[in-house]
Amino acid sequence: MIPNDPVYVDHPRLDHYFEQITSSAKQRKPFAWAVKLGLSPSVEIKPEQSARPAPTTTEKIRVLLEGLAAERALHHGRVLTYKRRLEEDEVFRLETTTVVHAFIPPITAEALALSRYGKAAQVQPGDEEDWLPVGGRTDFEAERARRGRLAARESMLEEARREIADFKGLHLWLSHPWYDPHAASSEYTYPQLLLVGDSRRSDQEIAPGGSAYSALVGLFDEVGELAVSVLASVKEARYNPTSGFHVRFLADPCEALKSVGVRFGEPKPVRTLYYVRRVIGYRAPSGHEAATTIAYPIFIEASGA
Repeated sequence: MIPNDPVYVDHPRLDHYFEQITSSAKQRKPFAWAVKLGLSPSVEIKPEQSARPAPTTTEKIRVLLEGLAAERALHHGRVLTYKRRLEEDEVFRLETTTVVHAFIPPITAEALALSRYGKAAQVQPGDEEDWLPVGGRTDFEAERARRGRLAARESMLEEARREIADFKGLHLWLSHPWYDPHAASSEYTYPQLLLVGDSRRSDQEIAPGGSAYSALVGLFDEVGELAVSVLASVKEARYNPTSGFHVRFLADPCEALKSVGVRFGEPKPVRTLYYVRRVIGYRAPSGHEAATTIAYPIFIEASGA
């Protein structure tokens, strides 16, 4: 199938895998999936000395899909049951599904500093007022202490600003079988899919947990400290598996996340290629085994299906 114009592309990941596919084809070597992504791909991509124009995003997607299929490394549809570990040829999955999209904005420097340093990052009463000592040792000591607190707080804020830097937030797509006709058979209930876009973590599998409690922790792990923002109210509660939020998250993660301020768009049919980060298994309220897949989308395009 010829890819449509994508609505989302993780360009660093697409470029990285495109380069692996084309390099493997040129050298006629067995294909090996080796991925180490930081803020930018660790593989140096050097343009060929050729008059041929650079491939477009659509061409890269086509080449990647064809290359994965040729290597028998492309699976169709999501994981329906819990697997502790996926094989290398199981992590790339092409799926037509229905998703709702949300954007999680970056945390502010003030909130990040407060979460790390507590009260030391807060302005104490009177600290920001201009105050000149009128004499006496105690007054000078108090002024030095005030200035020291302000300097320390500014240092904490500057550290937080540097870490946030140009981070613009994360995109999140959620597919739940209640509104997705492609998602599940009657045998498996609630095989949910969470796609976390714009992540620059390495594409490596993390040891999964075994419950909706762990699925929520897994989501926080992928969202990361810099994008916790609207999820701050449940940041600590995520470690309490008996909380009402976890019960709601198990039944319908979209509604649970809406309850703490995450705004989702309307359901839309899409086709997406994603790299599985982890699969988390649990038992649904109906008693059936189920799984939640957390993955990184390489591209997402509109689908008429």
